[in-house]
Amino acid sequence: MEKFFFFAICLFMAPLSWADQPTPPVIPIPSGDEALPPPPLDQNLATPVVVPVLPGGDKTAAETAPATTQPALPPPPPATPTPVPVKAVTAVPEAKAADTPTPRAEAPAPQAVASGAPISAGSLTAYFPVQEGAQWTYEYLKPATGQTAKGTYSVKCASAKQMPNGTVRAVFETDENGQATQDHYSLYDNKIEHMTGDGQTTTGDFVFKVPAAGGAAWVLTEKDGTVHKSKAAFGQAQVYQKTYPDCVVVTEKVLKGGKAANTVIYYYAKGIGLVAIEVYSPKMKLVQDKSVALTKGPNAE
Repeated sequence: MEKFFFFAICLFMAPLSWADQPTPPVIPIPSGDEALPPPPLDQNLATPVVVPVLPGGDKTAAETAPATTQPALPPPPPATPTPVPVKAVTAVPEAKAADTPTPRAEAPAPQAVASGAPISAGSLTAYFPVQEGAQWTYEYLKPATGQTAKGTYSVKCASAKQMPNGTVRAVFETDENGQATQDHYSLYDNKIEHMTGDGQTTTGDFVFKVPAAGGAAWVLTEKDGTVHKSKAAFGQAQVYQKTYPDCVVVTEKVLKGGKAANTVIYYYAKGIGLVAIEVYSPKMKLVQDKSVALTKGPNAE
């Protein structure tokens, strides 16, 4: 019975406790134009609030006077920075030197070369030295018919002169058995050409031409119809068990009446000059009593 009475009291008091709780107001959700926020407050229409001066305070009458309402001023424009003067730099081109014509080198005047002094005509004189006073001695490979001793002869560079255009003119003297003869040569443009005694070149009569990559070739026809076909190339020479590895080798084929007469091969060693002459018959057999070898000469020992 007591339990039932307690339960009834609880049921009676429950609505009263619930009624004490505040009910939250219902706020309608705006829609349409009502969803926009209210316009901003115009500060010009606001009434200033007068702050009362407390007794004994430090406020003055001016501070308690109503503030005069003035329209809001726009913020001052940002200060324009004062430009720092920059010194203009103008590129000044370098002064160009006036075009001065290069003076042409004057060709040296003709001059004789002192005895023993070398003279230059390009690579020609490497294989055909024209050192005034130099001398070479040659010996035949076999005595001539009716002789018991091998014949010899000597060649001497009697003179060498360099012309204004760089051409070198040289005279060589050959002495064989007491008989002296002279041969004149002109060295120019990688060619060595025979000359006459009065200084005229015999056109096409070359001692040799410095070979190019494919060699060098030329042809000479004499007045009697004899044809000399020559070609030059680099090679080596074997002279009396001595080898000269760097030579200009000139092979000359002589034809008379259209038939081979003989073949002559000349060997010019670098730094020495002519070191050997080989003469072959039409059947290419070495004619020893016509062929010669160097026995003494500059740089040949």
